[in-house]
Amino acid sequence: MKRFAIGCAVFLMAVGIPAAAEMWETPYSAEDIREAWVQGFWLETSVKTAEGEQVERVEVAEWSSEGAVLTTGFGTATASESKEGSQFSVTWEQLRSHALFDRANTTRRRETRSTPLGTFEGWLFTKSTDEGQTEYFFADDLPGPPVVFAQTGVDGEAILLSVQVARHGIDPNSSP
Repeated sequence: MKRFAIGCAVFLMAVGIPAAAEMWETPYSAEDIREAWVQGFWLETSVKTAEGEQVERVEVAEWSSEGAVLTTGFGTATASESKEGSQFSVTWEQLRSHALFDRANTTRRRETRSTPLGTFEGWLFTKSTDEGQTEYFFADDLPGPPVVFAQTGVDGEAILLSVQVARHGIDPNSSP
């Protein structure tokens, strides 16, 4: 299984969108993310692929008005041990801009989803390519990476499912 910050990978990766492309509005502003992702904030994401399942934790190690230093760590859904990941710096604008989607290849609609963190209203972005389809569900009340990120191949077979399972300040075992 690839060892990279999958819970934030969608949010942090270079999207590779042409500069002239018409874009959808991002689900959150840079200020929304900055206000939610204070020092000590963390989230955990369960990532399932054909190779197995692992849990990733992303935490704000350092915070400033311009950006943050994020750390990642990995474990598995069946083991309590964790493996060190990486540490990297980002600006709040970089985090916001990595949730840009071009209108030509991506649809957007309002949706309600039940997740381990509760039931949320939000935006579902669906991007289709020659290789398959990718869904990104951003909950209105949880600024940051998609709460659910799913990739399927052209045959409809699941390639990857990433779901936030814990988040600082949200107890998934309590009633939403």
